[in-house]
Amino acid sequence: VRYTMRREGVVTGADEGYIWLHDGTLFFKGLQSVWRLNRDDMPPVPMWPRRRRPRLQDGKPPTWLPMPHAGPDGDMLLTPIDPYEDNAARRRFATFFASLDDWLRSTPQGHIESLLPPSDLHPSLEGPRGLEAIAAPYLLSVLNQCMILATRLNIHQGQFGSVADGLVATVYFTLFATTSWFALRSRETARVRLALLRQKRVESVLYP
Repeated sequence: VRYTMRREGVVTGADEGYIWLHDGTLFFKGLQSVWRLNRDDMPPVPMWPRRRRPRLQDGKPPTWLPMPHAGPDGDMLLTPIDPYEDNAARRRFATFFASLDDWLRSTPQGHIESLLPPSDLHPSLEGPRGLEAIAAPYLLSVLNQCMILATRLNIHQGQFGSVADGLVATVYFTLFATTSWFALRSRETARVRLALLRQKRVESVLYP
């Protein structure tokens, strides 16, 4: 699977690897991280937001897990890798998610100390690569705004050119609205990631 850690809906890190249940503990071994969770590391399912609760009978497996150690709005998303590769892969994922659903609804049974997933900002999101997703919506929004200002509308009924100009302007306005929404969303991403980066730098000074 691929797991994605988030804080306040903002991605702070991700990894891919193997996940399994053993003796009441959820294990993960990935390319960059290793962790294990016991049932009491997460709140009971009835305490989850209603829209996030798994319902296998409705085709909604438990792919969202709350992560209290990452903050009040911390969570993890589990994404199967190639779940439809073949019948064997589909059966494995179906069996795993059914077991995970039973585990989430059970009482704590872990017999080994938890090793929580990393919840700080991933190093790849600290430098220029992490700023690309934040800066791109602003640049696209400015570009679309310039296109709108450069478009001259001469709409007269019966003229094909004016109709075409109107369609082009409509496309530009739609793109501008979409990129502006992403730009506003990227401000929230920048706020969360910069706060985590400042926290990480403070901790590195206090605990070298």
